Parts: sequence; C-alpha cells; structure tokens
Amino acid sequence: MRHELPMRASALTRATRFNNIGLVGWAVTTGSVVVYDAWALKTKRPTMSRTLGHYLAHPIVGPVLAGIWMGLSYHLLVEELLPAFFDERFSRTTPSGFSRKL
Repeated sequence: MRHELPMRASALTRATRFNNIGLVGWAVTTGSVVVYDAWALKTKRPTMSRTLGHYLAHPIVGPVLAGIWMGLSYHLLVEELLPAFFDERFSRTTPSGFSRKL
C-alpha cells in the first residue's frame, strides 16, 4: 500500500520551500542596501535610504513608489503561498478516506 502525504503537509512543504527562497532574496537585497549605504556614508554621497525617503515624501511620486514596493513585496513573498493555502483549505476527505476537491 502506497502512503501519500496529506494535502496539508504537501502544501506546507511547498509554502515553506518558497518562503525560504523569498527570505534569501530579501537577505541579499537588505545586504546590498546596507553595503551601498555604508559606501555612500564613507564617500559623503546620499544614501539609498535617504533617497528613497526623499521620493516617498513627494505627494505624487510617494504613493506610486509605495504601491510599486508593495506590489513587488506581494509578488516575491505572498503570491506563491496563496495557491498552497487554498489547495489545503478547499480540499476535503470523504468519510471513506478518499480525497476529493470541491
């Protein structure tokens, strides 16, 4: 008899694997910003954080830039987790033990 992982464990494994990739991406991005900011401070140039703050304070560019940032964050961190969540939530097991999709 072949044992299969329940849908919940399978979805959790996919979500965890994707989440780890996202965390690595954010770690590289954060490290790049810190290194660039350290270089900018040493050479007396505007830091990336100061430049981002300057543009976020603009009444038109600020909300657009914030929306782009939120969209990128959603795409990188959340988008792949939703199918795994809904697969787990909407799959049911019949009383006889067979799995079925609703």
